[in-house]
Amino acid sequence: MISGIRRNTMILLAGVLVAAVTTLAAGTFTPAASAETVSGDLLYTSSGSAVTIRGCNGTCPESVTIPATIEGMTVTTIGAYAFEGVTGLVNIYLPDTLTSIEGYAFSGASTLVSIAIPSGVTRIRDHTFFSATKLTTVTLPPALTSIDQYAFAQTSSLVALSLPSGLTTIGQGAFQAGGLTTVAIPNGVITISFTAFSSMPALTEVTFGAGSLLTTIDYGAFQEDTALRTIAIPSGVTSVLGYSFDGASDLTSIDIPSGVASIGAGAFRNATSLRTVTLHDGLESLGSSAFSGNRSLEIITIPSTLTDIGDRAFSGDSSLLAVMFKGNAPTVGTDAFTDVSAGAAAYRRSELTGYGADNDSFHGLIVSPSYAFTYIDDGASVTVTGCAEDPCAATLTIPSSIGGHPVTKIANYAFSGSTSLTSVNFEPNSALTTIGDSAFHNCTSLTNFTIPSSVTRIGYVAFWGADALATVTFLGNAPLVGGSAFAGVDPNATAHRTVNLTGYGSAGDDFHGLTVTDPPNNITAAKATNKIAKALITFTTLVTVPGDGKLSQTITSKTRRKTTTWCTAKATTTTAHAYTLTCKITKAGRAALRKAAMKLTLTTSFTPTGGTKATKTQVVKLARTR
Repeated sequence: MISGIRRNTMILLAGVLVAAVTTLAAGTFTPAASAETVSGDLLYTSSGSAVTIRGCNGTCPESVTIPATIEGMTVTTIGAYAFEGVTGLVNIYLPDTLTSIEGYAFSGASTLVSIAIPSGVTRIRDHTFFSATKLTTVTLPPALTSIDQYAFAQTSSLVALSLPSGLTTIGQGAFQAGGLTTVAIPNGVITISFTAFSSMPALTEVTFGAGSLLTTIDYGAFQEDTALRTIAIPSGVTSVLGYSFDGASDLTSIDIPSGVASIGAGAFRNATSLRTVTLHDGLESLGSSAFSGNRSLEIITIPSTLTDIGDRAFSGDSSLLAVMFKGNAPTVGTDAFTDVSAGAAAYRRSELTGYGADNDSFHGLIVSPSYAFTYIDDGASVTVTGCAEDPCAATLTIPSSIGGHPVTKIANYAFSGSTSLTSVNFEPNSALTTIGDSAFHNCTSLTNFTIPSSVTRIGYVAFWGADALATVTFLGNAPLVGGSAFAGVDPNATAHRTVNLTGYGSAGDDFHGLTVTDPPNNITAAKATNKIAKALITFTTLVTVPGDGKLSQTITSKTRRKTTTWCTAKATTTTAHAYTLTCKITKAGRAALRKAAMKLTLTTSFTPTGGTKATKTQVVKLARTR
């Protein structure tokens, strides 16, 4: 007699057999893969008419050619781990019939040098070429859409790779610790995944097409890319997540698109060469340590939409001089501005709230009075650091002192690229000694510039690319001028200096790309007007002069016997301007006019400081009066 348990088991097995028969009848059976079979140097398995290559039969030879068919069956797949860790294999040639390369297929293939992926393959699976350290040449098919996680990680000899235009996915760590020097990301890629290009010591440039669909730069995407200098983040990006550029120590500038609402924690931490950061309205928060350790960053502008600055956001930015706030005071985390430059200032318009009064402390920053420019006061002297507004004001007047401390320096890059800036004026008795490197680089609207007499140094490429700059007037002896300081200015630009100054050479000589000229003395004297009153005659003349100097006018009349000087007017000029001279002929002249008509000569003279006198004359006839 069959026990109850045994009987139930048999019934269950019978049910399974019935199900199996039913499945066979339905035609859905897939034959199991065969056992590994040898074909020459290769091992393979088959399933139906498809062959999967499983590796080498023993030690791989230096060169392996995989056939399109084996025993009449089509080779379609390189199996998972097929050539993992092989040594000796240098070149492998894959058939056009191939449609799949499975994960880890060539992982650790430490002698493999080159491979061309056939056109039927649309996906490079995870770890496929992981740590293939000698791999130098890879050809990817146009139809490729996905490079999975760690597929090319640690391929340190692969310095160049063309990514096909149809690529849409770059997986986690896909190229981590690889040897690529430049990368062009195809337009269809939406996300740069977690650590996808991290720890790549040779990567210098990442580019995107104008139609890029990229929206996300994930955690650590370019972390520790110590040679990365150039990356222009596409305008459609909305997320820059934590540590994405952490340790990118060669990166010098970054422009965060307006669609980014939040910058993640440590996103640009220890980007030690980062000098220019552009943040746009739309940004709402900065994560903790987002820009910490950026020791080259001198100025940062905080958009009006930003309401939260995380802990240590700018901590350790030892060169940070100026933080320009465009909106009311945001919430600021602990130690956000610790260990920045001594005397670093917070700039805000007077109507904004939450910062306190002028010279108060705002989270360690000194609240600055409102000027059209930013500056740093170290307690002894003042350095002008840039524009207070974006765009920069058209005209800047830089005082001789602020808060009782002399303004002695215009910082490196202070007004670089300020295309709206048309003129810069310095107060009399300026104490300025230094115009820094690139201070007015690419200020394309500047047409003339006056260098105060106190300036002793003009930095490297200080006015480079200021292509409208036609006149530079020097008020003191020749300063020390850095290389290419005036490269790219107006090709006919001149250096005006007074003849008593030294270090410029003679008129017509070259001074660092400027043609030396004597002080201009050209003047324009408008037609004099006169007013005859009972007691005197008043002449008024509008005279336009080109700069500082001495202006005078005399009015004379001449007879056969003598020349009579009726009056003299004088003025001291300080800049190019129209000046009014008033000359009054008093009682004697009025009496003479009653006796006879008078022909008067008005002589106007201008002597520029250190230059030669120029003269204009005009004749005025006055009829006899009664």
